[in-house]
Amino acid sequence: MASAMAVSEDFGARLYWGKWFPLVAATAVERNYPGMQVFKPVCEEFDARAVFRNRFLRPTMFHG
Repeated sequence: MASAMAVSEDFGARLYWGKWFPLVAATAVERNYPGMQVFKPVCEEFDARAVFRNRFLRPTMFHG
């Protein structure tokens, strides 16, 4: 995981979400995906019951 964090931090690399994604939302996701701040309220509006979220998306994108 340390090497993934280093590549993300040093070079702004974005890992492919469908493979291995060890980064956490509080650090790499929000830094590497600046549109996330616009995307989250849209998700809340159209998926208020969180039907389309799963065990990967909750901690990665929605902090819990």
